[in-house]
Amino acid sequence: MGIGLKSALDINESFIKGEVSAEEVVKVYIKRIYEEDKYGAFLYVDEKKAISKAKLLDEKRKRGEKTGRLAAVPIAVKDNIAVKDMPMTCGSKILKDYISPYDASIIEKIKMEDGIIIGKTNMDEFAMGSSGEYSAFEIIKNPRNMEKSPGGSSGGSAAAVAADLVPLALGTDTGGSVRQPSAFCGVVGFKPGYGQISRYGLAGFSSSLDTVGIVSKKIQDAVLLYNSVYGKDLKDDTSVESRSVSENFLNMKINGGRIFYIREMLQVCNEDVLKLFFKNLELIRSFGIEVKEVSLPLLQYSLPAYLAVSSAEASSNLARYDGIRYGMSIRSDSDLYSIYKKSRSVGLGKEVKKRIILGSYLLWDKEGKKLYERALKVREDIKEAFYTLLKENSGMISPCTSDIAFGLKEKRQALEMYNMDRLTVPVSLAGVPGISVPCGTINGMPLGIQIITAEKNLDFMFRLGLEIEKNVVMYYE
Repeated sequence: MGIGLKSALDINESFIKGEVSAEEVVKVYIKRIYEEDKYGAFLYVDEKKAISKAKLLDEKRKRGEKTGRLAAVPIAVKDNIAVKDMPMTCGSKILKDYISPYDASIIEKIKMEDGIIIGKTNMDEFAMGSSGEYSAFEIIKNPRNMEKSPGGSSGGSAAAVAADLVPLALGTDTGGSVRQPSAFCGVVGFKPGYGQISRYGLAGFSSSLDTVGIVSKKIQDAVLLYNSVYGKDLKDDTSVESRSVSENFLNMKINGGRIFYIREMLQVCNEDVLKLFFKNLELIRSFGIEVKEVSLPLLQYSLPAYLAVSSAEASSNLARYDGIRYGMSIRSDSDLYSIYKKSRSVGLGKEVKKRIILGSYLLWDKEGKKLYERALKVREDIKEAFYTLLKENSGMISPCTSDIAFGLKEKRQALEMYNMDRLTVPVSLAGVPGISVPCGTINGMPLGIQIITAEKNLDFMFRLGLEIEKNVVMYYE
């Protein structure tokens, strides 16, 4: 197996054993990116610093010093997460020349564990989109079929991992933006519970929903990175004390566990997705896990509630991009209003403007405020329902998406695009962990199965995901 096709865990172990140098690993991946990234996955590659870091790591190993758990592993970072001295565009023209002066907390932790940041991945502008088409710089394509969407907004990260351009990538998940593209591209996409990974250094879209997530080829790689970066951060008041995945999760027994699926979530899926989902349920039952159906009619309100909450918070968060303090500034006129208007008109894309307008209405109009308050109430009701169900069960399961990846040239209405997140949004509103694991293919395109648990059951989530990963080959065409 070539270096460029190894898992992150294999790369780290090979480096520790002295079988490969960090410099060799980094150069292999950089070469792959330059030669094979025809998908628009990367916006920036930091070749010079990545190789310099690798050389220092090789010297550290030669001296016999202890190396971190991510040593020699190249990691790509979605371009809305701050990496010192690297561009941070958020996929938007308004920040096209912005260079971050600091590292996000998660980047600090990766560097402490000797991970090597190799570059920044493409994304839907300010993480608003489900298709990879809303980047201001280049449409992202699915490595499984370049005429198909890779999903969004972390489409660049999912495409980079799926195409073996990097073994691990960071994404962000507000309503499904790590899980949905991972499902479309046939890779693992993990969204921790809200606050389990610090958001310090993440450009805000919807502050009460934004979560840094992980994209990987293998379950064990996601565990490796998560165990390196989770936990409370004094620089982020919304971060929480959380627990690692047990080092012995591989030996955990899952027989005797209980999981459920929600009837209403299956009602939005097409026939082929349901057929493959129920095949996977048969597989799960064969592990000795009890599976039951529950009903939660409240979920029909989850998407409108998500759109209301996220748009309101986005309009507030994006107010800072005004052409005054940083980012694009068009000052052809001297008055303040003209600077605001022209800079934001040129610098921000259509989808971002749409959500800012919707959010502004919800926050400032009398009737809009009533809708926003109802959305907050729906979110609390969904959160309570999920916590009650997950307290009584080991976990929950559903298809990650209601269909396979759609064509990039297909014309879709705004509501059709938003509906792409129907199965991932409830998990985000509840603030609980969720992971998408490849579970088979339909017409040659991957489908992901979504596993949801309470934080205390993370070991179960990853163990079940690992069993599906090991057995799912039987469902591939």
